[in-house]
Amino acid sequence: MNAPDLSLEPVETPEAARAAAVRVCPRCSHTRQATDTAPAWQCPRCEVAYDKVLPTSVAARQKPEGARAQPAAAPGDKPWTLIVLAGGVVVLMALMGWKWNHNKAQAAERIARAESDARALQIAAQREGMEQLARLGAAETQWRRGQGLDVLPTVRAMAQQGHLRAMVLLSAMLDEGNGIPRDHAESMQWLTRAAHQGSSLAAVRLGAIYQEGRGGEPRQMSLTENWYLRAARQGDAAGLYRLGDLYANGAATVAQRPVAAYMLLELADRLGRGNPEDPLTLPRYGAVHLQLLARRMGPVDIAEARRRADAWKPGKPLDL
Repeated sequence: MNAPDLSLEPVETPEAARAAAVRVCPRCSHTRQATDTAPAWQCPRCEVAYDKVLPTSVAARQKPEGARAQPAAAPGDKPWTLIVLAGGVVVLMALMGWKWNHNKAQAAERIARAESDARALQIAAQREGMEQLARLGAAETQWRRGQGLDVLPTVRAMAQQGHLRAMVLLSAMLDEGNGIPRDHAESMQWLTRAAHQGSSLAAVRLGAIYQEGRGGEPRQMSLTENWYLRAARQGDAAGLYRLGDLYANGAATVAQRPVAAYMLLELADRLGRGNPEDPLTLPRYGAVHLQLLARRMGPVDIAEARRRADAWKPGKPLDL
């Protein structure tokens, strides 16, 4: 009687033997031969168990050669990196938009504040200018009433601060006296200073002084024409009238210019019509002299003079 086989090795059945005869190793691809003596469950070449290496080998055949193993994505996984990146871009764009709008609002606020400050300064300057003119008007009234000594310090102080009308008034006070010591030299200094700084009123008064030779000044018709012309270019009615009258009558070094004279007297009449004369200006008689001049001119010259008057605006060169 044969003793039972107590070996732990697997017992090969005929069916297993037939299957093992054609088995291919999933690791080394060795085809099992009938002459191989290794157990049916083991590859004769690499000695690996067929069934243990099968799942890995099947997965290996499904991947490209040389590719790294990638962890399998769990069901329901999302591309969180892209989502976070997109969210960051949205937040960044929102911050940039807020910053742009904030800077724009701040710039608009600064512009509005600057415009408001400029308007406030302009209003304050206008108010100050009106107050100064009121003080000068009151001082001039007192001076003409013989109380010049009382207001002379006020007028002088305003002239020294650069107020043009105060300079002209101070010059008139020093030139005419009327209760204060006369000083023609200082009067001419203030008047010339005001004229050079753009006062048309001072320019007209200077022109008249040189035209008439007042205060001991020599008559200089070239200076007279120059100062009248300065005032006329600014649209000063008295300057236009004085220059027109000069061209209408002529003088030592100034030739008669009827067309230019008519144009200037026409403009003086238009600008001065309905406006009261300034007490510091020289009298103007534009309409009267215009009629007298028209009697010496033909209709063609009068039409040309009126055309020039219609085309001219204050500040532009005079078409003389």
